[in-house]
Amino acid sequence: MCDCNPQSLDLKTPRNVHLTAFYKRSFAHHTVKNRMPIILTQTIDILVRNKEQIGKDYGEVSAFSSLGAM
Repeated sequence: MCDCNPQSLDLKTPRNVHLTAFYKRSFAHHTVKNRMPIILTQTIDILVRNKEQIGKDYGEVSAFSSLGAM
């Protein structure tokens, strides 16, 4: 396991605890650490690749606002 956050506990998530990435052995920790960066990168990549089509379908303002000030 990584030591991404020194405050994270290397414990199994206790029962009746809200979903949190605080526990290193939880699925939430795995998701935030490994899956979320990939999902966000893929989403940004799709938006950048489809910027022209988004502009045609929803107007230039939506294409610009969906990608920020790229």
